[in-house]
Amino acid sequence: EEPGEEPGEEPGEEPGEEGCEPECDGKACGDDGCGDFCGDCGNGEECDDDGQCVCVPQCEGSVCGDDSCGGSCGDCPDGEACADGECVCWPQCEGSVCGDDSCGGSCGDCDVGTACEDGACVSTLPANTICALVGDAGAEVDCPLEIVANSDTAPLSSGIQFNMQWDETAFGIDNLYDNICFDGVGCFDLAMVGEGNCLSTNHCISVLPSTPSEWVGTVGMILVNVSQPWTGLSEAYLAADGSVVGDPLVVVVRVQLLAAITEGASPLLISDVTAASQQNLDDGGAVWTLEASVEDGRIVTGNPL
Repeated sequence: EEPGEEPGEEPGEEPGEEGCEPECDGKACGDDGCGDFCGDCGNGEECDDDGQCVCVPQCEGSVCGDDSCGGSCGDCPDGEACADGECVCWPQCEGSVCGDDSCGGSCGDCDVGTACEDGACVSTLPANTICALVGDAGAEVDCPLEIVANSDTAPLSSGIQFNMQWDETAFGIDNLYDNICFDGVGCFDLAMVGEGNCLSTNHCISVLPSTPSEWVGTVGMILVNVSQPWTGLSEAYLAADGSVVGDPLVVVVRVQLLAAITEGASPLLISDVTAASQQNLDDGGAVWTLEASVEDGRIVTGNPL
């Protein structure tokens, strides 16, 4: 016997453990009945009463979201969503491009000349508006005059007549301009009225009154190609989905604001539109008057009346 050992005690045995059989069948953790353990659990786990390692939900500081054990720390009420364990207001903008998002913010802003109604931007201007003017006094603004056929099968407008109206206290029209290019020289904006110039399509513009200085709130215009009257003002047309195919620009109306327009917008209007299309002389040279209207800021022509 070694000094200090009790008689009959084997080396290495703990007092009171003589003959103990660990009870760990079917257990992954917990007391083995002999003062030791059947195993240890991993991080995020604890040993249950049956000796099994089970996941411990990680929800401290969270009221919602994943609990790391395949469950949830809680659900958020309607109109809220879970973000980093907290329920926060969720913007309600589905189907809306403007207006209140129900969280104190906005789903978006509307352009000048439109207002938000039921989540959609709708025009506050007359339907025959081609340009909505806004800006500081003295500012120059270019308004495009565009013409499109209402389908790819409709005849192109080769001549057109209309009246243009505006608030003469808000702005005045300087002139109509076309961007003309010359080989070896470059491209320039050329004034069309009073300068003897015609558009790049060879359409000339007749106006009444005849000079821009006489245009006070209204002017009548005729655009026609005398030498080739079958030439279309624009080859653009509307696709089935409403998108524009081709370049619809005919001429630019350059205006100068006479007063600051900061709230709302001052419209440039077109009315009394008459459009015509003419066959090539080789095809008989027939002339048709076309359907014509102002839609979405441009002149839209259709089939013969």
